Amino acid sequence: MKDGSLVHVVWIDSCATGGWNTKKGLASATICESVGWLASSTKETITVAGHKSDATGEWNGAMTIPRVAVRKLRGLSSLKGKVR
Repeated sequence: MKDGSLVHVVWIDSCATGGWNTKKGLASATICESVGWLASSTKETITVAGHKSDATGEWNGAMTIPRVAVRKLRGLSSLKGKVR
């Protein structure tokens, strides 16, 4: 997938609890979904940004997700040409 593409990412997030807990009281990982512009893609991570500026080439609201946490990554090409 090309940098700058509009994408939908399904990923698993870590979760923590504080203090002493029984096994039943421990937190579990959470499935998350993000939609945004693929700002960067490497062998180890992807970075999705909520905003981009074509004028300056800058990104805003970016989040980097380890690839091992990514469950699904798909392009939203059906919106191509409709977002402007």
